Amino acid sequence: MFAEANFADSQYSALVEVVAMQETDLRDSFSGFKMYLANLRVIDVYYGSMRKETEIEIQINVSYFGMDNSLEIMSRPFILSFCRSDRAVYYTYRDFLILPANDANVAEFEKLRINGTDFDGSNDCTSTNFDLEPIEVDSTQEGD
Repeated sequence: MFAEANFADSQYSALVEVVAMQETDLRDSFSGFKMYLANLRVIDVYYGSMRKETEIEIQINVSYFGMDNSLEIMSRPFILSFCRSDRAVYYTYRDFLILPANDANVAEFEKLRINGTDFDGSNDCTSTNFDLEPIEVDSTQEGD
């Protein structure tokens, strides 16, 4: 359901798996999102200039609404659409960017990789969630 919008609106769409992930207090319930700092291994790339089998650090913003479901999806390989800031920080910029890597979703993203889409998007990470821009993280304070 979200494949074309995610593919067309994001700078990257990839099949990934969590190598390490930690919950942070860098966002609160007022924003509607909880931020996780994650290291992801890229299994396959559907959109964007990225190499398979690389590891990236990313700020994943998970909506409080549906958090349990999102965390369950991320417990095994999943499809993620995301952005890269001007300061080279990978991050998610809205909800519904975390999709299960079921057969239907994988087939849809593989089709989009080959055929593209006519969905009205410009891969510019436009979002109504302006407060989900990446946060400067001091690595010496992570986990405090």
